[in-house]
Amino acid sequence: MTILPLGLQNLLPSGAFVLDASLTGAWLFTTRANQYTSDVFFKIHHQPAVVPGSWTLHLATICRIGEHQGLKSSREVDLFLNRLPTLKILVEEDTAARAFSDILLVSRSFNINVDDAAYIELAIRLSLPLATIDPSLSRAATAAGVTLFVP
Repeated sequence: MTILPLGLQNLLPSGAFVLDASLTGAWLFTTRANQYTSDVFFKIHHQPAVVPGSWTLHLATICRIGEHQGLKSSREVDLFLNRLPTLKILVEEDTAARAFSDILLVSRSFNINVDDAAYIELAIRLSLPLATIDPSLSRAATAAGVTLFVP
């Protein structure tokens, strides 16, 4: 994973997309996987994904819940997390600065939680499609005019 510095968003390669943590978690917890999650996994090897700074905490929460439920061992989770840096995932560092303004506004406008609003705000700001398997996030993204990523 790479930190995407402020002001360099305009240097994003063609084909970039915003990646939701729920979709990333499906790569580890394969009971949540489907053809779409597999196709996105294949694409991320060739096209970069951009994630809000909160994505790391969101994904860690998903991993911890899966461990607690006995779906994966902590060793399996650690192996998965150690492989993530090999993927083309760019962590955008402006999330915290936008939390009390743009992200909160998106949350209020579409009646969604702030975590989900961070993905939509990022997709809007960077004019990128959103890859997600979360139905409520998909509905809110569509209502916000965000295109859903098609691998």
